Amino acid sequence: MKAELKHLHSPDADLEKGPVPSDVLFVQLMVGPAGGPGEESFDLMVCTPEARDSVVDPSDPDSSRYLLVLERIDPALIKRYVEDFLKDIERPTWRELALAIGQLARWEFHEYRS
Repeated sequence: MKAELKHLHSPDADLEKGPVPSDVLFVQLMVGPAGGPGEESFDLMVCTPEARDSVVDPSDPDSSRYLLVLERIDPALIKRYVEDFLKDIERPTWRELALAIGQLARWEFHEYRS
């Protein structure tokens, strides 16, 4: 099973308008099975190199987890990066696939126990 990026969303900016005039942005990656229905949210902070120090807390190693540093906050760059990441991942089940994607962004069900 493979995954595909269905779309990007941010509650803080209109990503349809292109580059965002900000140095930090919360982005939700809506990812689902390739060629199939459904999608789930994977959360990611995107920042510029200049803003990294304001996002990362040196005393908290987890503060840099789920952080993507790009030269500018541009939805096209985010999309390309995520699609490149996803193309190399294949797993037998959606759960295993989502956990692998969770290395890049926080899966909405990452702490869910059935």
